[in-house]
Amino acid sequence: MPFFRAPFSPSLAFLTPNYGSKAVNIKDNNVLFFGGGCNKFRDSVVIYNVPKNSYQKFALNKEQFNFDYTGSYVEENQFSGLAAFDMAYIERNDIVLIYGGITGDYGFSDTLYVLENYAELKIIQTIGDIPSPRIGHTFTKINDSEILLFGGVENTCTMRYEMIPKYLNDIYILHIDEDYYRWEKIKEQNFEEPCPRESHTSILYKNQLIVYGGMNGKRRLNDIWMLDLDSFSWIKLTTTGTIPLARSMHTATLVDNEMYIFGGFVHEKSKSWKCTSSIQCLDLESYKWKNFPTGNKPNPRAGHAAIEHFGRIHIWSGRDDNEFDETLPIKCHNDLWYFETKKPLKVTDVNVIKCDRKSFTLEWSASTNAVLYVIELKEFWESKVELKDEPMIVEQEEIVIIQDHPTNIVVEKAEKHETVTSKKPKIIIHENILLTPPYTIDTDHLFNDSSSERYEIVNLVPDNQTINIDQMDGVSELAESESTDSELETYLASLSKDKNIRKNCWYLVGIFKNNFCKIKNYNSHILNKLTLKADCIPNLIGSKLVSIEPNRTYFVRVGALNSIGLSDMSDPVTVKTKQDEPIYNLELMSFNDYYTLKWNTTFADVEFLVSFDIKTEQYSNSVTIYKGIDCQCDISKKLLENTIMSNEFTMSICAIAPDGQILHGTELQCSL
Repeated sequence: MPFFRAPFSPSLAFLTPNYGSKAVNIKDNNVLFFGGGCNKFRDSVVIYNVPKNSYQKFALNKEQFNFDYTGSYVEENQFSGLAAFDMAYIERNDIVLIYGGITGDYGFSDTLYVLENYAELKIIQTIGDIPSPRIGHTFTKINDSEILLFGGVENTCTMRYEMIPKYLNDIYILHIDEDYYRWEKIKEQNFEEPCPRESHTSILYKNQLIVYGGMNGKRRLNDIWMLDLDSFSWIKLTTTGTIPLARSMHTATLVDNEMYIFGGFVHEKSKSWKCTSSIQCLDLESYKWKNFPTGNKPNPRAGHAAIEHFGRIHIWSGRDDNEFDETLPIKCHNDLWYFETKKPLKVTDVNVIKCDRKSFTLEWSASTNAVLYVIELKEFWESKVELKDEPMIVEQEEIVIIQDHPTNIVVEKAEKHETVTSKKPKIIIHENILLTPPYTIDTDHLFNDSSSERYEIVNLVPDNQTINIDQMDGVSELAESESTDSELETYLASLSKDKNIRKNCWYLVGIFKNNFCKIKNYNSHILNKLTLKADCIPNLIGSKLVSIEPNRTYFVRVGALNSIGLSDMSDPVTVKTKQDEPIYNLELMSFNDYYTLKWNTTFADVEFLVSFDIKTEQYSNSVTIYKGIDCQCDISKKLLENTIMSNEFTMSICAIAPDGQILHGTELQCSL
């Protein structure tokens, strides 16, 4: 189930408390925050890099320059901040267009600004049907050449600091050309239309503008309208489910085919309004509302900013007032939260950056919306493969391991099956156990979750002759049943105890926060991925650790995890640990009066010769200090101090066969 989190290591000094700001996705996985304020207006720009959870703050360049561009730079006395505006990112030109809003001197603006290079703010001269100055409107990008302006409120009073509001429901299109910016007023093609409003939300979905909520001066709204952008005709949508409370100054964020509504001002019976922290989702195909349970979530707020980034909704700032009181300062937030809506993206670029005898180090590309990473390992082993062309009988109560999805291992008992005849080879790896990908006997890649190969329950024969198992119908039921989880865990635990089966399964190395790790061992634990989430980490108490061994081949894969679940596992990478040298693990340990030299060996029935070299400018000599069959010896400190000429020296160890032949030699650099 989705839930809110604050970033792991937030550096929130850049988040000055404010409301009335906006956010847009820009290039290079960055989010641009602009505008708003809290008791005074902000005039800086913040660039937040989502994968790195880092930020940069830019002061606006507002000096006057001669610049070869339509319009001019904004002078210091022309710009004192903006709030209640809206903005859109034009990817083609890498610019942000900002329209309308309330200025630092509390005037309503009809100015179109362009923000370039994060900090260069300019006024753009426009032509055509110029809209009236307004606040609380929406400015929704249709494409890189067109932006749609809808609604808002204008001030018809000519006296400074006085307000006579006129609520709007007009529609304008801003046409963006290389030579001009042109406004076009759109006339609706039907009589039914949304009432005038401000502080509503608009999103673009399949060439349709979806408008939700807002206020019209008399009350807050919770109606939802769709504007067809081909015919410019309005349709009032009828929705099902629990309809959210009427609200304004909320946010609406599109993720795939779902619109997420968060926060805003809602009506309160005992007061005129209050802030809320509720979140609801509307499916834009079925028009059904979905609620989410309460839990860890931000404080109630309105006038905040929200942006979607790879399925994660980031929510920033906002005000938190139960009722407006001009005698009190406005209470604003400076926190940054996110809300998960989908599993992380599949991990890519898994690389082995270092490999030793009993460990190796992995590194992989970070998945943008991952909270943790799951690493699994399977050891390569030489399986016994029998190729049979005669009929094969599958016995009743046979255990079949199935992998219906790259991240789900399901184990269930197979029903009794009839005899099946096939001329294709069949793999029998262990008595009464079938582990096979379709149409292959390549046991080196069993349980390989590459995109080109998905594992079915069993598929050992041609397309029209498969063993009669209901292949996938039971999987979703298994995941949803309360009784099945414990049953599944029992099967997984029993499988873990069988050495032959255990060699064919993926085992948990660990769950990590960073996108790199050093692997020295893994758990004898088959992971139940059906229930794995970032807030539901498996209990590995009692799980046996299995050490990485020299000269072994392993398959390793990585999955990204968040509160929704586990991503598809990465394509496996093959790792082969280094083999032991004939003499290895040399270690020199110091005691009171002597040193002890230890080593390991792969030899049998050999004798070892230990010596060290004495080198001067006049001569070089070797001093033997041990000869024997043991893999350790003691060395007098006094002997070394009286013999060697410097603190640095080289210790040599040779393995000698019974016939006197030197089989292997190695050296250890030592210092006193």
